[in-house]
Amino acid sequence: MAHDQKMFLHVPLNTREQNPCSPLSPGPTWRGVLIRAPIHAKFKSGFTAGERHSFAAIPLCGYYLVDLERLRPGVPLRIVAVDQLTQERFEGDVIDKEENLEEPPPEIPAHSASNLEGIAVGSWFNPNLPDYVSLPAVAATYAVHVEYGSYRSNIVEIQVSAE
Repeated sequence: MAHDQKMFLHVPLNTREQNPCSPLSPGPTWRGVLIRAPIHAKFKSGFTAGERHSFAAIPLCGYYLVDLERLRPGVPLRIVAVDQLTQERFEGDVIDKEENLEEPPPEIPAHSASNLEGIAVGSWFNPNLPDYVSLPAVAATYAVHVEYGSYRSNIVEIQVSAE
């Protein structure tokens, strides 16, 4: 388990690359979203509260294979993190205009939606959680999941602490 957790230190953040921490594809007939994350994450060394940059590197490694007909145009992948102590909910869309990590679902003309039956799209993804979700820079434990279209991923628990 410790070896597995150390592998998260080498995840290429904010990319669509499959890596050793990525969930495996369950196969071509499966539909949904799967995520994996480190159990523990620490504040970056030298981090100062109020900095513009993310306070920690918390890779959220995922894979989705979803039916195109179940995606809503213009609605990107969404990350949800719930503080397990306060139950405060934090969420953010995976949209990075500079690096184009997440592409919005294709525009689907209303008259052709029925033609999309049976067509699926899939991808791996590796967003850095605090780059997309405005988490407070405090020690906390979060239950995290991803929503995409009408799909919801499994839940992972991440404990964030100071060094």
